[in-house]
Amino acid sequence: MTSKTAGSERNRPGSVSVERVPNGHLERGRDVNFFVLIILVFFVVVPIGQAIAKAIETKAAREALPREPEQAGRLEELEQQVMYLVEQVEGIQENQEFLTRLLEHRPANNPPAHSEEEIT
Repeated sequence: MTSKTAGSERNRPGSVSVERVPNGHLERGRDVNFFVLIILVFFVVVPIGQAIAKAIETKAAREALPREPEQAGRLEELEQQVMYLVEQVEGIQENQEFLTRLLEHRPANNPPAHSEEEIT
C-alpha cells in the first residue's frame, strides 16, 4: 500500500480514521483507557470510600453511646415511653379511619339518632 492509498481510505466517508501518535499507540486507545479508568473509579474506588466512611461513622456512633448504667436505664425507660406513645397514636389513627368509613357509608337522609327535643 502506498501512502496515497492510505490517505484516500482515511478520507472516505463513513470510515473511521485512526491516527497513530508518535509513541505508537492508537489515538482511540486513550479514550478507551480513560473510559476504563472512570468505570474503575465509580465501581471500585467509590464503594471502598463509602465503606470506610460508614465504618468511621459506626465507630463514632458506638463511642457516643452512654457508658454509665444509670444513663442506659434512663434511655431504656425513654424508649418504652416513646413506644407507648406510638401505639396510642396508631390507635387514634385507626379509630379515626373507622369513623371516617362509618360516616361515608351512612345515608345522608337519615335523621340524627337523638334530637335536641328529646335531650331537654
